[in-house]
Amino acid sequence: GTQQNLYFEFATAAKAAEVVRSQNYTLAPQASRQIQANIKVSSTNIGYIISRAIYE
Repeated sequence: GTQQNLYFEFATAAKAAEVVRSQNYTLAPQASRQIQANIKVSSTNIGYIISRAIYE
């Protein structure tokens, strides 16, 4: 069914940046959505960006 109150959290794997949370979305079955996030990290930090999807 439809995914309601869907949002994403983004952070660096080393937890060197704050967690960034996207706005809430509602997606119909078979739908897609492009999401962008700005994550501020120090120029000396190297790592991976991790994310998780949260929905009701």
